[in-house]
This record gives sequence, structure tokens and C-alpha cells, in this order.
Amino acid sequence: NSSLRALLINLNQKFPYQLRRILRFFLANFFFGIPAIILYLYLIISKLILKGKKIVFFRVQLRAIGHLAVETEMNLRLIRSSGDNHINIGYASAFTVSNRYLLDMFKRSEKIVESIILAKILGATFLKRTQFVRTYDLTDWNYNDFKNLNKRVINFNLNEENYGKSLLREMGIGEDDWFVCLHSRDNAYHASRYRGGFSHHDFRDCDINNYMLAAEYIAKQGGYVLRMGAKIGKPLPSQRHPKIIDYASQYRSEFMDIFLPAHCKFFLGSTAGPFLLATIFGKPTAQANLIPLHASPFCPQDLFIPKKLWSLKEKRFLSFPEIFNSEIVHYKDKKLYDDAGIQVIENTAEEILGLATEMYLRLSDISVNEEESSIRSRYTSLYKPCHPASAGPPNICIDFLRRNIDLLESPNNC
Repeated sequence: NSSLRALLINLNQKFPYQLRRILRFFLANFFFGIPAIILYLYLIISKLILKGKKIVFFRVQLRAIGHLAVETEMNLRLIRSSGDNHINIGYASAFTVSNRYLLDMFKRSEKIVESIILAKILGATFLKRTQFVRTYDLTDWNYNDFKNLNKRVINFNLNEENYGKSLLREMGIGEDDWFVCLHSRDNAYHASRYRGGFSHHDFRDCDINNYMLAAEYIAKQGGYVLRMGAKIGKPLPSQRHPKIIDYASQYRSEFMDIFLPAHCKFFLGSTAGPFLLATIFGKPTAQANLIPLHASPFCPQDLFIPKKLWSLKEKRFLSFPEIFNSEIVHYKDKKLYDDAGIQVIENTAEEILGLATEMYLRLSDISVNEEESSIRSRYTSLYKPCHPASAGPPNICIDFLRRNIDLLESPNNC
């Protein structure tokens, strides 16, 4: 098993991502086809013996923290809500675990087996399309699940709560203090795990320095700001408010990576997995640099602002109607933007400040100008009627729309 692991890790380092996917598909069906047939027959016989009760496997995606958090939590919520009495077993789909502590918390609720062999048999063969394998994918169509399946499975016990509070005190944060988690995506995490660093997703990256105005604003309101990240490209500026803490560089632990988003006032993030930790614990998120534009955060209390797209050919920003009425709204690969002559522009410090300000005011029960509803509806109306977000969420930041009001008009209407 250790030699197989070494071989697969070596292949991961030498072959491009897309080629690796193709190779994995053919190799899995070649090597694991017969074991899959044997397991399938066993499951059929077990169902007959158990008189309708069956063994059901569900995938646990380990490599990415967002997938591990949301897909596992929502799978468990679906199991709880279904009321069936099946034997549910999770199977881990990778060698490396993005957060071991989070995985162990999920193991308290359901049995999860970590086996690359079992993962290949269940996830890479015909078995994954049978009644014995449940797959929950994190997509842009999960809004109704968060609305209807709102009874959380994962929780901290009393010892963990006390331990987390003690670690907060070590950072100078008392029980009566409040804090905001801050995260901006860069390529440091994926570069440490994948050859090429998942460079086809670089269009999602953003500069932590553009979040500093918002961090200063939060600190001036009395809150602490904790910069998150398992791996970070660069530290926070040395000249900053004392309540802005570079947790990722100075205090980071796998336990606190989970505890902090679960207890923050809100999570100020980007298009990257860590904000989803706040989501599964019911905490509001303010997501800057959202891309692709057809997506939005999952819950009604969330806010977001999207990245803007600059046409190199026309030397102007593409309007939101242009984007939503084309395939550009779905682009999930850097090469697609490059081939279309589009430069992805991240949000400015002022735009992110407006996002943080609106979230703080909302959570402080301070009213925001209600002209926002009419302006916001102009953006929401761009979603296709079949898109779950067309009926809300999303809550796009009103300050962002005011700053970019011209982008709500098609060029022909300007």
C-alpha cells in the first residue's frame, strides 16, 4: 500500500492535471473493475439479507477544505433528514487531508473509511452510479439545500469550546470581544500540493493588501481581524492596527482553522474554500472577488462583490448583461479568459471596504439605504429564471453597484 501511494504521488508530480484525470479514469477501471463487480454483488446480497436495508457509501473529499466541509456536512444532513435506516459509510477520496481535525469531527457522526483502494473502487468505476454510492457535489445549485437542510450535524463539545476560548485569550481576544475572519486566495496552498499549483485557477487569486482598508475599518469599530490561511503567499503589512492579527503566520493550528470561522462575527473572504467553514456553522460571509459570476454565496445573510472583466480588444469593462448573456459567466479556467482576450480584475480596496461596511452595518442592525432593493434587483434579474439564485440570494453589495452603476447597462443602451 505504501509503494502504491509513492507511485501515485510521483505520477501526480510529473503529469499535468487534465492528463492525470484521464489516466486515473482508465487505470481505475482497468485495475479496480473486477473488485468493483465483487463488491457490487456483495452489496446486492447484503440488501437481500437485510430485507431492504442497505449499505450506502458517501464520498468524503479530503484535499480541499471547502469540499471537505460542505460536501460532508450536507451529505450528513441529507442522511439525517431522509429518516432511512441504511448503513451509511463515508469513503475518503485522497491521500492528503486538508484538515485532519475537521475530518475527525465528522467521524463522530458517521463512520468514515480512509482507503485509497476503496475510494478507487467506489468513485472511479461503475459503482458510483449505483444505488449504493451517494455523491454530493459542491456546485452553484446548492442554495435550496442550505435553506431546507439547516439542522447542523457538526458541533464542538464543551472541552473544545473551552480550549478554543483559551487560545483566543492567548491572542488577546476575550470572551466579550468579537472578531472577523479574513482570507484572500493566492496560489501558495495549491502550489504546496499540486505540480503547477493549480495554475488554471489563478484567475481566482487576489491580493491581501486590498483587504487592509476593510480590516482597518473593522478594527476601528472595535473588532479583531484574524487573517486565515493554511499556506499564505505573503504576510500582512507590518504597519497595521494592533487588532489586525496575522493568525496564519503566528498562531495557526488545524483546530483553530475550524473554531475561528465557527465563532466569528462574519467571514470576509474570496472565491476559496475557507469561507465555507463559516457557512456550515451558520455564520454570515462577505465574499469579495467572486468569480465566475454565475455563482454567489449560499445563504440569505451573505454579501458579495464580483470581480470585473476587462476586454483587451475593446479596452473597456464588460457589462454585467454582456457577461450573463454569454458563456463567459460560466468560465472556470484561466485559459478560457485568456483565449477570449479577457483580463480578470480583482476588487479595489475601496470596493472591499464598502462590502465590509455594509456587512457590519447589517449585523449591527443599522439600516442601509433602501434604494438598494431596486438597484440590487437589476443585478439579480440577470440570473436565468432556472438559476436558484434568481429568487435570492444573492445579496450583492449596494456600494459596489453604486460605484459600477454603468456596468448594469448593456453597451448598446449607454
